[in-house]
Amino acid sequence: MYGFTSSQYLVDVAILLSNLPTRRSPQRPVLAPCLVSTALVCLSFSTSIPPLTPSMAEAAAAFLGAGATVGAAALVGGSGFTGRHENSLREEIQATKKSTADFMENLQRGDVTGEEEIVFWNTRAEAMETERSYSEALDIYKDASWIRNPVNKYRKQTEVRGKKRLTRKYNQSLESLNESMYSGSETSSIAASSGSPPGSNASAESIRDWADDIAENGEVYR
Repeated sequence: MYGFTSSQYLVDVAILLSNLPTRRSPQRPVLAPCLVSTALVCLSFSTSIPPLTPSMAEAAAAFLGAGATVGAAALVGGSGFTGRHENSLREEIQATKKSTADFMENLQRGDVTGEEEIVFWNTRAEAMETERSYSEALDIYKDASWIRNPVNKYRKQTEVRGKKRLTRKYNQSLESLNESMYSGSETSSIAASSGSPPGSNASAESIRDWADDIAENGEVYR
């Protein structure tokens, strides 16, 4: 049966390694097979190994190919996660800007009480802070390595998702505040045009209570 000598075996391994990305390559997840191959090379210097038959060579190539496939899949999945959250962060920033513009319109119409104004600006500050934190968490995730510490990489991924949920929560609160102000203004206009007398169910106090309930329950009308 045809077999390879130890030197031929080392040449085969060197060729396989040369076809894999280097450590400076962005496709770092596929480096795992390189480590296995390097270990085999070191072993060949310290112990005698049997000749590498064609079937053994095929098995080794299949193993390396499988490792490269798994590494490439991890790379693609990580890139997709990063892209989705970068897009999500941009959307949340735009949502904060839109809510601010809507609030300024409500303010100019005189539909905002002093208390509502304070609540809005405080909530807006929280939204902007969580957006900054969301961006930082995403940067940390991108710097983490699946190879060196996969557990840490997974934790950073979970943190990014948590920052997204928190950012969205604050933006939904801003939307709810604006909707309650606008709804209260519309109801007041209807009551005024219909000639509802003071003290009726359409009084300003009742309208404000109704609007506060909307904000408290987190209802958002689209």
